[in-house]
Amino acid sequence: MTNAGKQAIQLKVKNYIQQDRDGQQVQEEFTTKTNGYFYEVGEAIYVEYEEKITENIVVVRLKFEANDKVTIRRQVNGTETTMNLVKGKKTDILYHVTDAQAITFQGQLNLLNVDQNDADTFNARMAYNLYQSEEMIGQYQIELQTRVHV
Repeated sequence: MTNAGKQAIQLKVKNYIQQDRDGQQVQEEFTTKTNGYFYEVGEAIYVEYEEKITENIVVVRLKFEANDKVTIRRQVNGTETTMNLVKGKKTDILYHVTDAQAITFQGQLNLLNVDQNDADTFNARMAYNLYQSEEMIGQYQIELQTRVHV
């Protein structure tokens, strides 16, 4: 995609989630088709969109830096969580349960593939793990397929 400010795009977003819930391994997959925006600032690539996985609309902004760092920002119901994930390194994440309550997690990026072969498409795939007190609590994968909105 060209570096011409914010571009309206159409997205297909797949979220894969594997978590331990009450001693049971639970796997979920959500697919969202939505509109959003793509833009570049310096060497960073941004993708913004809204998704509805449960009854709430979540505003998502992804920031891709090189092939080893992604920032995932999610806003829902007035709370915001930002995850700065680095390939092969655990980083701290402050997850806001409510405005007054937060939990600390660690996140580690395991996979980041970014594909920007032509002026009209951008695709990305990432996989990361979340930990609490050194115990893995979930494995997550996000796949994006985008194209310029026409």
